[in-house]
Amino acid sequence: MNLRKKTLLMIGATLLALVLILYATSQIILVTGLTNLEEDNIKQDAARFEEAILIEEQNLNAFTRDMASSDETYNFMLNQNQQFIDHNLDDNLFSAMGIDLVLFFDNQGHIIYVKRLDQENQALSTLPEGMGDYNSLKSLFFNNSTSSSGGIINLPNKPLLISVSPVTGSNTNSTVRGTVVMGRDLNKHFISSFSNFTQLQLELSPYNLPEAGRDFQDAQAAFNRNENIFITYNGSESISAYGFLNDIENNPAIIFKITDSRLYYAKTLNSIYYFMAMIIIAGFIMGFSILIYLDKSVLSSLSQLGANIKFIGEKKDFSARFPVSGDDEFSLLTRSLNKMMEKLENSHLTLQKSETKFRQLAENIDEVFGIYDLKKKRFIYLSPAFKDIWGRDPQELYDDPRKWKDYLDGRDKVKGIDLFSKIKNNNLDEEEKIQFPIKRPDNSIRWIEARLSPVKDHSGNVNRVVGIATDITRDKEAEYQLKSTKKRLDFLISATPAIIYTLSIHPPHKTTFISNNVKKQTGYSPDDFLKDSYFWMDRIHPDDVSHALADLGTLLQKGQHYYEYRFQRRDGKFIWMRDEANVIMDDKGQPVEIAGYWINITKRKEAEEAQKESERTYKTIFENTGTATVIMDKKMDIMLLNTEFEKLSGYSREEIQAGMNMREFTLPGDLENYYNLLIKVKNTPYSHESSFKTREGKIKEVIVTLALIPGTELYVSSFLDITDHKMADNKLKASLKEKEVLLQELHHRVKNNLQVISSLLSLQSRYLTDKKSQELFNESQNRVRSMTLIHEMLYKSPDLSQVGFKQYIKELSSVLLSSYGASKNQISFKMEVGDIYLDINNAIPCGLILNELITNSLKHAFGSGPGEIKVSFQKKEPGTYALEVEDNGVGIPEDIDINKSKSLGLRLVRTLTQQLGGSLSLEKVQGTKFKIIFK
Repeated sequence: MNLRKKTLLMIGATLLALVLILYATSQIILVTGLTNLEEDNIKQDAARFEEAILIEEQNLNAFTRDMASSDETYNFMLNQNQQFIDHNLDDNLFSAMGIDLVLFFDNQGHIIYVKRLDQENQALSTLPEGMGDYNSLKSLFFNNSTSSSGGIINLPNKPLLISVSPVTGSNTNSTVRGTVVMGRDLNKHFISSFSNFTQLQLELSPYNLPEAGRDFQDAQAAFNRNENIFITYNGSESISAYGFLNDIENNPAIIFKITDSRLYYAKTLNSIYYFMAMIIIAGFIMGFSILIYLDKSVLSSLSQLGANIKFIGEKKDFSARFPVSGDDEFSLLTRSLNKMMEKLENSHLTLQKSETKFRQLAENIDEVFGIYDLKKKRFIYLSPAFKDIWGRDPQELYDDPRKWKDYLDGRDKVKGIDLFSKIKNNNLDEEEKIQFPIKRPDNSIRWIEARLSPVKDHSGNVNRVVGIATDITRDKEAEYQLKSTKKRLDFLISATPAIIYTLSIHPPHKTTFISNNVKKQTGYSPDDFLKDSYFWMDRIHPDDVSHALADLGTLLQKGQHYYEYRFQRRDGKFIWMRDEANVIMDDKGQPVEIAGYWINITKRKEAEEAQKESERTYKTIFENTGTATVIMDKKMDIMLLNTEFEKLSGYSREEIQAGMNMREFTLPGDLENYYNLLIKVKNTPYSHESSFKTREGKIKEVIVTLALIPGTELYVSSFLDITDHKMADNKLKASLKEKEVLLQELHHRVKNNLQVISSLLSLQSRYLTDKKSQELFNESQNRVRSMTLIHEMLYKSPDLSQVGFKQYIKELSSVLLSSYGASKNQISFKMEVGDIYLDINNAIPCGLILNELITNSLKHAFGSGPGEIKVSFQKKEPGTYALEVEDNGVGIPEDIDINKSKSLGLRLVRTLTQQLGGSLSLEKVQGTKFKIIFK
């Protein structure tokens, strides 16, 4: 580029800079001031709207008070006459006063009269949907206050401006007869009429509406940051201000938007553009004039001087001088150039001397300095540091430059060979830097960084390559350690279930880093997040976007925050994420970045949903359990109850939950048992009988079951009304007691009668002289005793229906051993009897069988010698018994068949076994063993 072009470029750049400075100044002074004025105006418009809403509310309150203080209204609340409705509540009232809702409530909260207009102006006699959800509104209806009040309520379909006033008539000291409520819909018709009245472009949107526009969502986020007014610019066309109105409970209910045109702003911009155009035209004229003047007075002389300098440069004749003529500035410049040429000539001589000094310097540095001559294809210089780093004599390369390849280590040998080939083939056009390993004679490895630069001759051809080689072994080792540390860190980040990320501090908060495990969790790669600034926000569940943006604002405000939302995976499924983040500050306390992590909490959310479902199921079961049930704390204050408890107590659910205590239903004598159960119950429920006092003062008998709800200090207590069962049980117990006495007396008399029979047999046997007859009488007497013993045990036993056979066999064996005069030292008796209990129908046959078999052993098994009798009575299977009687005596003769024997004793045993429905068997091994199985 010649001097003329540079001058033209300089003039253009100066003109452009001037225009930009003037434009920036106008923007700062004029546009900024105008913008501030627009913001002030739009804020005043917002205040006008709020003031207008307040006036509307005051007018509605005044009209409502007038209606409530009317004697006609007061009388209407008493008799609800139709004439009042026809004269005062016709459609003219609604159209004239702009009223959309009229309600009359009595003091008990019952609706006396309701009339409202729907969106098609059709009269309806029902309450608007959602009107009963405002607790504070209910208190206004039913608190019997004598003052009026009103405000906004946010219904599902539309917001409503209401006024509430008590009905007192013209006499303000009279009794309040009810409440008058009047309302006005804040619908499109209201907005249109309001806009015409206030000359404001107005829009309304419910607060926390998910379907609201993006601008309303941004405004709501600003309000959550405690901003009262939110202002946005819609290009150069208009400006909008957003504010909010609180409902009757002083909660944000409506976001309003006021829009105004930016007419003055557009005109100001046009004026600035016209001014800039005039400055540019004037600048072009001035620049062209300056360029003509410079060309004639300066540029032509400079062009001649440039040609002379080029000639001397090509000849490289430092002794040449420039011709001088005249006394102007160029003559002074030419003389200065001649002096410079003289200095250059001296410098050239000095440079030659400096080469010697440079060589000395190169030989004393730690790096290897080398020069390679491309024409001669050899190294012409290597500094002494070569021997220290390579461990070899430089003369080896002087003699044979190809040995360079032999010094390279095999791991990255290709890089060194390619570089050497590029030098040898004169393909090195610019400075290059390369790193490669070398192998020293001791086989140790050193890493080298070589910086090579081509040296050109006067013709522009590269004739030499100079380079500096630095030992970077320590740097490489440090780099390896750094890479190893990074790998370990990457592994730890990928192994953790948390997804670690960083975001830009500036909107739209682009992702600047995210860990690789994000793909495992979401199916998206880290690049998906890094490329798209809105990738994260676009995949949040639509229902969670608004609160996620609000939480992001909270994070930027507080510096630390966590929030939860649903995030869409690549497969389309939504997973729950817990996002915990911090704002990273620099040394000056300024935010520079957002760092945080995600954790997949889908399983936890599913568990919470399952728990909610469990709670719903529990409530259903609790309400429909069929028994009166309450939940109370350790002070016995009732927290929750079901319908059955209402029926049992006689109190309503509201009365009990208003603050009643379980002590009010418990008799003083039962309180101590209740306290003891509260202390005792932990993991196992406890039950006890108690008395229960109803609302009417009746005392009911109940079974109280008390259990501690796990993980809480609350108790669940159920009450089973057993009053009728108790009365029937008492009657039954009295009857059973009477029957037990009679049965005991019966067994006692049977035992006495059998005892008399036994005594008679004993007396009769004394008159017998025949020994065989005496034995028969004794056997009959023993049989009677066996039955007597059963009846004796029955009437002495607490259970009159069963006989414990373990004790029975013990006493029977003692009687029989005594009867036959057998000594315990001579005949031993062993028992293996379980806890067997039989009723009288089975006990008497079993007793007679035992009597016959033990008697048989005592009479026939041992003669006059010693022996052993063993009785086993066990329960085998459910309902099956095994009775065994064995001895180690002489045994039964082989020719006797127990099924055909005519012996009275064996015939009696067979008959009794059949009576029991059992089977009889005999084993003749080392004595005699009878075995009876019955059910």
